[in-house]
Amino acid sequence: MSEPQVVVGGTVAALTAADALADRGRPTRLFLPRRGVGGGFVPLVRDGRTLERGMRVLELHYEGTGTPPPLARYRPDEEGHRPFVALVDAWVRELVGDDAVVPVAAPASFLGGRLGPEVLLSSDLSRAAELVPADVAGRIAAEAAQAAAASGDAGLLAPDRRPRLWETTFDDVSAQQHGLTFHDVLLAPFVAKVRPAGGSDVLAALRRKLWVPLFWPRTVAEAFGGAPVGFVPQRPLTVVRPGGTGPVVRALLDRLRARGVEVVAYDRLAGVAADGRRVRIEFSDGRVETATRPVLGVPAGELFAAAGTSFAPAKVGSVLAWVGVREADLRALPGFVDVLDADVAAYRVTPGAPYGAGCRVVCVELAHDVPQEAAARTAHGVLQRVGLLRAGAAADDLGVFAGPTFTDPTADNLRLHAAALDRWRDLAVPATVVGGAQAPFADSFNEQVLQGLQAAASTA
Repeated sequence: MSEPQVVVGGTVAALTAADALADRGRPTRLFLPRRGVGGGFVPLVRDGRTLERGMRVLELHYEGTGTPPPLARYRPDEEGHRPFVALVDAWVRELVGDDAVVPVAAPASFLGGRLGPEVLLSSDLSRAAELVPADVAGRIAAEAAQAAAASGDAGLLAPDRRPRLWETTFDDVSAQQHGLTFHDVLLAPFVAKVRPAGGSDVLAALRRKLWVPLFWPRTVAEAFGGAPVGFVPQRPLTVVRPGGTGPVVRALLDRLRARGVEVVAYDRLAGVAADGRRVRIEFSDGRVETATRPVLGVPAGELFAAAGTSFAPAKVGSVLAWVGVREADLRALPGFVDVLDADVAAYRVTPGAPYGAGCRVVCVELAHDVPQEAAARTAHGVLQRVGLLRAGAAADDLGVFAGPTFTDPTADNLRLHAAALDRWRDLAVPATVVGGAQAPFADSFNEQVLQGLQAAASTA
């Protein structure tokens, strides 16, 4: 019998690689951390209630994508998954079944004291003029038309100019693409609630890490000027019953065990080094594994530290509050709500799973500067302010999280990762790395699935 293929980590990329290797008939040994399996794609469970970690949706279709290229052509990048999205869609449906993949209820934006069409994650401006008064729409249209005249219909989104998005901040590019009024009304207040510096030092190429898009100047001018919008994206958002992305990870864990993957629990990766043509892997409990070309799918900081390389990027601090409300007290239940008003201390609200007798969890992603002790009270007020919860209705405090979450999408962190990755490569460890250690910020669900599939194909 051949030596088992070793996979280390509990990321989606590691789980996908182990599952795909087993599907190819390769004996596989998966070292799985005791905590944190699935990362932020798996909800918390407290007192029998499912608490989603903010909005968790699947993007399984993009307009203009058809048959995927060969998987060998995939390169991890913030948007590297797009040509391969049909492959991810087929993988998810084969894992959980077609019937389990369901559309998200229509999302909304809250601006100017009322709910209107969602524009950020959908990137759909066809109804965006409904969000603002007529005079504001006129200013936006005029400024965007000037931008189109100055820099072309696509501006910096033209293919030959896109490399500049890695050199320029989101705020600067947004003002150039859309005009200041659009930026100041629709985008800047949202981003300022996610992180203290807003988009002033975030690379424009990494805008999706803050859930904000860039648009063609021409599209903005059309949408707010009353002309037919030439480009309307087709990007349906889905979840897997009973909701979110957690069921995908649970189904994946069940399947890899059903496929005979040997699962070994560990607490922390303590050491990784080349051992001739093999790799010596040390765990914090003293266990040592020596493997040929292992797949390493642990978070970047953990992998680099295990190899003796320092990597401590700045993180975005987040404040999440989960509240329980009676479904009879909900006035509306969009799939999620982007809160664009600057004076509302939250940037997103996501209804979650039902529980008990007629009650539902709601996750409120609060502004970064809301004190932890005020989070539950603030979240309750936000639900009433945005019109989801009727005035005077009660809400139960189900839990609060306040602390660092994801790597800040800045040029400084990009340089830190590049330096750590160079030091890792100098060690010449003969292993396949997947996840955030392989490529900075290429850690979305789709990117991780593709990295896992590609790693299995190349290793097998």
